[in-house]
Amino acid sequence: MATRDIESKYFLSLIILSALILGYIFLPYLNAIILVIFFTVLFKPIHNYIKKALPKYKNLANALTVIISIIIILGPIAFFVFQILKEAQLLYTQFSRGNAGTLVDFVTVTINKYAPWLEIDFVQYAKQFFGLVVDNIGTLFTAIAGFGITLLLATIGFYYLLRDGQLIKRSIIKISPLSADNTEEIFNKLETMADSVIKGSIIVVIFQGIFVGLGFFMFGLENPVLWGAISIIAALIPFFGTMLIFIPAALSLALTGNFFMALGFASWCFIVGMFADNILRPRLIEKKSNVHPVLILLSVLGGLTLYGPTGFLIGPIALSLFLTLLDIYPSVLSKNNNQADL
Repeated sequence: MATRDIESKYFLSLIILSALILGYIFLPYLNAIILVIFFTVLFKPIHNYIKKALPKYKNLANALTVIISIIIILGPIAFFVFQILKEAQLLYTQFSRGNAGTLVDFVTVTINKYAPWLEIDFVQYAKQFFGLVVDNIGTLFTAIAGFGITLLLATIGFYYLLRDGQLIKRSIIKISPLSADNTEEIFNKLETMADSVIKGSIIVVIFQGIFVGLGFFMFGLENPVLWGAISIIAALIPFFGTMLIFIPAALSLALTGNFFMALGFASWCFIVGMFADNILRPRLIEKKSNVHPVLILLSVLGGLTLYGPTGFLIGPIALSLFLTLLDIYPSVLSKNNNQADL
């Protein structure tokens, strides 16, 4: 009996060691793995619809889902990346010539008027920031090329996860040290939690950023794509959100005499925010999986700090895993205690 116990522990140690080695090997491709999870969660409704339309052609349905997903993702990303770089370069040129733009001038004057003790040279900081972006455009394009390779790997992984997802799930349940019921429950709640966090938070803030940027464009404000991108990050901040961006912009319009334009722009952004928070978010998020926005903000910022752009997804997905395990732990503990009593 003792020999069998030693053999079991030795074999388990080998499994853990090999899993750690394999995890270390896969670590450079973590971004691709996260994108696969993101694609699977985001485009699941499309995949389900195509599967129903083509019940006899599963592989074709998987391939069509991947193609449609790439078109939806790649087109906007390519446009926004190049446009943001273009607008950053234009801003840097303006700063170099002493023309910071209406919005930046307004923020600088307001800070110097009401909080002169801060001694913040906003124009100089902005010039340094955008100068850094312009000086590293070559590096950025290299990063974009690297992202292209990551996207290719994610696309391949996405197809095979659509095709073999249930098989992988059954295999994990089979080898899991937890009971089949507990493992199945973890999978189900993790899927619900990740779906809620990604759709109910990430997609909502992207929506807000895009439409705030559209407001900049419609009402004649400068650099709409760049400020729209900044609004995506701002929208993660609870309560204030995009107000940190559109209120100074609206005030800058009003101070230049465009009162009706300022009122129209502020109304547009306010309606977008109300729609996102009160209609879109409740429709996308599960009632039992509502995650506090502060946790979402911290997970996104921490993910961006540690992993770069894909940290925007890695942080929330890691948060989803932790909250799922935390939620499931009491029931697992209760079941184990009941079995021990028996």
